[in-house]
This record gives sequence, C-alpha cells and structure tokens, in this order.
Amino acid sequence: MQKDKIEKFMESLYGYDDYRSFLKDYFKLQKEIKTSFTQRYFAQKAGFSSHTFCNYVVNGKRNLSTKTLRKFVLGLKLDKVKSDFFENLVNFNQADDQNEKEYYFAEMQKIKKNIKFVPITQKQSSFYEKWYYPVVRELAVNSDWNSSFKELASMVYPEITATEAEEAVKMMLDTSILIKQGENYSFAQNHIEDTLVPAFLKKKARREVFQRGVEVLDQMSPDKRFAAYSTFSADRETYEQINNLFLEYRQKMNELIVNSKQSSEVFQMTFGNFPLSRVKENNNMGENI
Repeated sequence: MQKDKIEKFMESLYGYDDYRSFLKDYFKLQKEIKTSFTQRYFAQKAGFSSHTFCNYVVNGKRNLSTKTLRKFVLGLKLDKVKSDFFENLVNFNQADDQNEKEYYFAEMQKIKKNIKFVPITQKQSSFYEKWYYPVVRELAVNSDWNSSFKELASMVYPEITATEAEEAVKMMLDTSILIKQGENYSFAQNHIEDTLVPAFLKKKARREVFQRGVEVLDQMSPDKRFAAYSTFSADRETYEQINNLFLEYRQKMNELIVNSKQSSEVFQMTFGNFPLSRVKENNNMGENI
C-alpha cells in the first residue's frame, strides 16, 4: 500500500513545473508514510556527504549541478523517462536565459506527449506556445473552411502555413480543446483553463501577442483597427483601482462575447497598464518598480 502511494506520486512528476515543489511534496509524503524517513537518510542513499545540501536545494538556496542532479535522480529512483523529464525540469527552472527556458520547456513537452496520464489541463499548456493557436481555434469552429487547412491558414492574419494550421488543429484535438464531429468542429469548453499553465509560458504568450499587435497596427488602416494609449501620474491606490477596472471590463466583455452571434471574424484585444518611472521608497530599501 505504501509502495503504491509512492509510485502513484512519482507518476505525478510530469504535472510539476517546479522541481523544488516536487521535492518538497516528495519528502513530505515519505515522512507521512514512514516517520523515520529523513533528508539525512535520503542524502546517504543518494551519495551526498551532507544532508544539509538537500535542504538548501529544496528551499531555493542552492541550485543543482550536473553531478548533484544525478545524485538526486539516484535517490529518487527515477527511471529513464522520469530522469530525462526531471533533468529538463531542473534546467528549465535554473535557466536565466529566455531561449534556454524555451528549449528545456519544449523538451519537457516532447516527453509529456507520450505520457497518457498527464492531466488535460497540463497538456493544454501547448495552447500558449504559438500566438496563432487561439485564432485557429476560433476560425476552426466559426468559419467555413471546407476541411482545407490551406484555406484555414489563409484566414489568419498575418497568414500562416497550411502545415501550421493543421498542426494547431491536431494539437487542440489531442488535448480536448476542440471536438470534431464529422466534418464540423466545436469548443470543448468556452474558455481555456490556465491555472496550471506555467507562468513562464503565459509570459511568453503575452509577449508574442503584444508583438503581433504592433505589427498589425503598422500594417492595417485606421478604419479597420482601434488603438489608444494614456500616460498619467497617479498614486499607487489609484493605479490599483484602474487595474481592477480593466478586470471588470474584461469580464463584461467576455459575457458579451458568449452571448454574441456566431461570426468568422476573429479579434484580439490587449490590456496593458505598467509603470514607466522608478519611485524611491522612504524606507531606504532601494528603488521599487
């Protein structure tokens, strides 16, 4: 029974986007199952000369090197697939460069695609990998494209390739974002759940959306788009109130969309409100942005 609990937990590794959280949960479960279990015991089994290093890693005070990572793999008794995933997860978390993060995240996704039990909300993280996925999702359901991916691709602006459109639809079918009935497609749910999507990926998606928006604004005539911005001075309380207004407006906008008539036109609306100055605090804690 205890062994089953451990094995079931180890399978949940693929659902983590932070290896330190996984280790904390692992040590907690081991302690619950066997009160005599300690990090010192784990450290000895993994080949560490001191148990304090494990504690430093779990609490974010130390990173793992290639050598110490291998010791953790040994202590956790990971098989080849889990070992590969754990290694990429560690490198993903510890990478400072955005390109490196994207590389290791992509490697993790490759492994996840072959893991049947990964929660669907975790698999749906793929939806945030490309800027045009949400556009294709809307067009696949609301437009007449006659099952031609070339035609579907031509509807996206700026245009994508037929291969990209086909891969997008396939990904959304595989992750139950879209449902196919005969030659017709429908939404599995009105909104994509993003609570389990890594913050890194959502940040990347937001950046791509804003970049794509700038391109479209430059290319499209004023009568076909809307753009406006305001620069203002305000205290922090007013700033937070403005952000809350954005949230309220976005919610009302979503209600309008749900109740609107079906249309093949797809729009992108972006909200942004952020500081453009540095304010020195009076408590000598340095500058705060």
